[in-house]
Amino acid sequence: MNGSAIWTLDFWEAVFSTGIRLAVPLALAALGELIGERAGVLNLGVGGTMAVGAFAGVVGADTFGVTVGLLVGAVAGALFGALFALLVVMRGANEIVVGFGFALGGLALPSFLYRGVYDTRPSITPHQAVDIPLLSDLPVAGPILFTQPLLVWLMPLVAGAIAFVMTRTSAGLAVRAVGDGPEAARAKGIPVDRTRTLALSAAGSLAGLGGAVLSVGLVGEYSDEIIGGRGFVALALVIAASWRPWLLVVLCLAVGSLQGFQLRAQSLDIGVPVELFQALPFVVTLIVLAFGVGAARAPRALGRLTRA
Repeated sequence: MNGSAIWTLDFWEAVFSTGIRLAVPLALAALGELIGERAGVLNLGVGGTMAVGAFAGVVGADTFGVTVGLLVGAVAGALFGALFALLVVMRGANEIVVGFGFALGGLALPSFLYRGVYDTRPSITPHQAVDIPLLSDLPVAGPILFTQPLLVWLMPLVAGAIAFVMTRTSAGLAVRAVGDGPEAARAKGIPVDRTRTLALSAAGSLAGLGGAVLSVGLVGEYSDEIIGGRGFVALALVIAASWRPWLLVVLCLAVGSLQGFQLRAQSLDIGVPVELFQALPFVVTLIVLAFGVGAARAPRALGRLTRA
C-alpha cells in the first residue's frame, strides 16, 4: 500500500477504531492496578495476571463459549490476585520480589499449560463489531466510536464504577484510608488486611478480565506474546494518571491509538523501520510517565507495606 494513504480520513478512522479496541484490555488491567495501589500495595505482576486470564479465558471459551470464557478469565485473575495477597499481605513477603515472581511465572505457566492442553489452536470466534443504530451513521465518529464490539463499553463502565465507589461509598473510602494510613485506618476499626486482600482480588479480577478480553474477545486465540508488555505499561500509566480513573482511561486510549497506528502504518511503504513503530507506544508511555509523575500524589502507604 502506498505511503500516501496515511493522509486519508479512512486511514485515521481505522487507526482510532483499532486503538479503542486495543485500549480495553490495557485499561481494565490498569484500573485494577489502581484499586490495589489505592489500598497501598504495589503489584508488579499485572502482566502475569493478564496472561493467566488470557489462557483461562481461552480454555473457558473453547469449552463453554466466549461469555463464559470472559468470566473464567476474571475468576482466574481474582484467584491469582488473592494468592498475591496471601503471600504479601497475610504472610508479609516482599511485594516487589513476589510481584516480579508473579510477572515471570504468570507469563510462563500459561504457555506451559497451553502446550499441554492443546495439540492444535482452538477455534474461537472473537466478538464482532456491532453497529449502533443511527449513531454508527455519523461521519467520523460513527465508524470510530459506534461500530465496535460491545466489550469496548466495559472500559467506561468499569472506570465510572471505580470512580464512584472510590469517592462515594464506605468501601472505597476504606480502601483509600488503608492506602494513605493503615495505622490510622486500623485505629478507626477498618480491617486493613482484609481490605487489602479484597482490593487485590478485585484488581486481579480486572487484570484477568483484561487478558481474557484480549485473547477471547479481540484476538480469538492464546499465544506466548499476547500480553506484549501491557502489564508494565499499565503500571506506568496508573502513576502518570495520578491514580485518577478517568484520566487513566484517556491515557490508555492514547496508548491504544499509538498501537493502532503502529499496526496500520506497518502495512504502508513509508520508509520507516518496523521496529520504530513497535517501540513507539512504549517510548511515549515513558515520556508521559516522566511528565506526569511530578504532579502525582501517591497513596502514602504505597511501597511501604506493613501488616496490620
